[in-house]
Amino acid sequence: MIEKDYEINSEPLWSLPAPIRERLTSDYNGSVYRHFLFCAIYSLVAVIALMLYGFAALSRGDLAFGLVLFGFAAFTTVSYLAIWLSHSYAMSGHLSTALMGTLCLFLVYTGGNANTGPIYIFVFPLVAMFLQGSIIGVYSVAALFFSIVLLDLTGLMGYDIARYEPVFLTRIMTVYVLVSLLTFLFAYSRQKAERDLLLTINDLQQLSNSDLETGLANRRLLEKLLFNEVSRFQRYGIACSLMLLEPDNVTELQVRYGSRFRDQINKQIVQVILKHSRNSDVPGRWEGNSFMLLLPGTTGQGTEVMAERMLRDLRSSSTVLLSTDFPVTFSIGIAEMHGTEPARIIAHANANLRKAAERGGNQIIYS
Repeated sequence: MIEKDYEINSEPLWSLPAPIRERLTSDYNGSVYRHFLFCAIYSLVAVIALMLYGFAALSRGDLAFGLVLFGFAAFTTVSYLAIWLSHSYAMSGHLSTALMGTLCLFLVYTGGNANTGPIYIFVFPLVAMFLQGSIIGVYSVAALFFSIVLLDLTGLMGYDIARYEPVFLTRIMTVYVLVSLLTFLFAYSRQKAERDLLLTINDLQQLSNSDLETGLANRRLLEKLLFNEVSRFQRYGIACSLMLLEPDNVTELQVRYGSRFRDQINKQIVQVILKHSRNSDVPGRWEGNSFMLLLPGTTGQGTEVMAERMLRDLRSSSTVLLSTDFPVTFSIGIAEMHGTEPARIIAHANANLRKAAERGGNQIIYS
């Protein structure tokens, strides 16, 4: 007889080892904020370079050129502070690209130092496609290209058409197109790799029983277990009920304070659900900010008693979040199994949840 060590433990069915979950979500969450930090670092380097070039211009007596460079540096700094304070992190890439494109046009228009300004446009394709992506970045690169061509052909805004030799400008624009093409190919390959990674994570999440962000059961597992409980009730008459829980004003709070506020609320909900759940209960994330608790062997009245304790804890711990004085309220809808299909039970609980929210929230509806 072959003996085998069985890895049986008290971990719930939906549990996912913390190291694996952290590894899977490391490139899955917070990507917008990391993108903002990347753009901020790039802009910091650009601001330092602009300041150095500005001082160099002042030292050689070119006051107007130096003041323009200082103006670009100041505007970049103020703009990033505004983005940081407003939590509009997605705008950082577009801002960096717009500032870089404007600076390139200015250097082409004025000639920069000894008419070497056009050389700096070679940097623009890298900035545009890495900060805006291969699709939007192409439009930005094309916009700069046609703006320079238009300046050279028409002499708009007093531009000196004779500033550059035609051969020089033609070679500059040819190299610009080649650099843009190579950058596009590289950026497209990078984005394709990132999409493949996200698809892999989504596939793993479909195969897994765990919600990666909260560590609770995911919707797929909840639906399967609910179907089993319906079958068990129809055959043996074993009671079962489910609870849907959702914050009332999370959308308004997220608009006001950013996505980190929503994440903090979800963490708080998870803590309270796990505190009051029994080993036989199945806590899970249904969708977005909605959480479900499946309670086998529990009547609706028993679930209502548990919901009152949970709501009391949520009220006491949600008065102040993220240093704000905006209270967070929660609504709970409860449905008891009566031998119907799982979809009807969920619809019943969801209707009670909506009814609780419409009545002002911060309450439980069981009917």
